[in-house]
Amino acid sequence: DEAMRMADRIVLMRSGQVEQAGAPLDLYDRPVSAFAAAFFGSVTQIDAQARAGIVSNDLGRFDAPIMAGPVTLIIRQEAFHRALDGGVMAVVTQARSLGREQLLGLRIGALDLTARWGEGRLPTVGDRIPVVVDRHRVHLFPKET
Repeated sequence: DEAMRMADRIVLMRSGQVEQAGAPLDLYDRPVSAFAAAFFGSVTQIDAQARAGIVSNDLGRFDAPIMAGPVTLIIRQEAFHRALDGGVMAVVTQARSLGREQLLGLRIGALDLTARWGEGRLPTVGDRIPVVVDRHRVHLFPKET
């Protein structure tokens, strides 16, 4: 967090090699790898399979970085918002107030996810709430071996 607030440029190293370099927001918004995405902020990582360049799961369909094979979805906690219209139904599995924001455990279909938002009242465990996913906060990468 401190590097993101204070630096004009960040060089992220991994095993002695430069993984990514650039302005803090570039690294956060456009990570080059699952490692870089997870380094800056809390995320949920989901293993999936790309088929015909698409990944489909309980959150929806996403364009994949490869045509076929294993991929990793990286979903930032702030990617989730309470849906006013449409969205997918989520079951609240954890609910904690952090003051100005809320930290929620959500189950959407077979996926267990973590959301952080400052919207409305704190839900109760067991509540069913509609959510939408900000696709700009979801990153897909070929699965690292």
